[in-house]
Amino acid sequence: MLTDLLSHVVGQARAQDLLHVLAVDERLEPAQGDTVPLPVLAGGLHFLLFEGLLNRSSSAVTIAGEAIERGEKLRLDHVGLAILDAPYVGGVCGRGRHHLGYILEPLGYVQTESHSLLEARATAHVYRFNALPAIVPDFVIIEVHALRFNQSFQGAAHSVFANAPLPGHVRVQTALRKLANAQGLNRDEAAEFLQNAFAWFGRQHVPPRKADYDVLIKSSPIAAWIAHEGQNLSHASVRVSHLSATMDAQLREGRELQPMKTSLDQSIKLAGLVPDIGPRPFREASQRVIHESVPIAHLSFIERGELPAQTRFDPGLF
Repeated sequence: MLTDLLSHVVGQARAQDLLHVLAVDERLEPAQGDTVPLPVLAGGLHFLLFEGLLNRSSSAVTIAGEAIERGEKLRLDHVGLAILDAPYVGGVCGRGRHHLGYILEPLGYVQTESHSLLEARATAHVYRFNALPAIVPDFVIIEVHALRFNQSFQGAAHSVFANAPLPGHVRVQTALRKLANAQGLNRDEAAEFLQNAFAWFGRQHVPPRKADYDVLIKSSPIAAWIAHEGQNLSHASVRVSHLSATMDAQLREGRELQPMKTSLDQSIKLAGLVPDIGPRPFREASQRVIHESVPIAHLSFIERGELPAQTRFDPGLF
């Protein structure tokens, strides 16, 4: 059913390209029926988000291509993104992480972990698909708390993020109500929902003023990243059996890696490629648009012990 749903959303050719890259658990391909199961909906969203990452990260495209050449498929473990927590962001959908929870919770996600990141003045929240945590990827959302910064930062953040339009709010309301009431969506409704829900994961505000960006990055590189990327994925993490061997292979290919991070109980090991750099639009004081190269996104690799669904993140992994 996931294959059919993806074809309905993006067309058969793009769906097949994604299915060549990402592994699909057989439980996401149930017998055809009138209602699309929640795991299939959630899986479809992850496929679309990963395609979006491929469109933004050349290194992710390279890794995907190498996997195809080896006759392997990437297995998504989790995706990461960031959002600003401020009184002027979110509206009726809730501020900060609740703006994304508005979409994720009716899909079957539950916030299972929260970790305070004191130095970043942020909180990391893990949303796990409650029914099938072993096969549907997690969401890791870094929530930057604007009110914990100085007035200069708050002024710049307000200038960048306030008054951004809510993406497709009216169009998704009906579908979300049906999901919340366990009514389910048929294939056409599910395809429309995925298209509209995908719009929530992007930059909603206009390109930031360069002067505001310069203020943000001095205090919070994460907030500065949100300024030009919005709620696009910062990374997607693929599960590997032996992280050290994977890192060695990447280094032999001449790729630059971030340092490996290990959870306190040693159950999770994580390492990411250095983020791709690319041009993004910024506005000058005259409103002229310029483009500057900034960090965009990356792929990471994770090793999760024998029972991945039972492992937990901790602050040292962020």
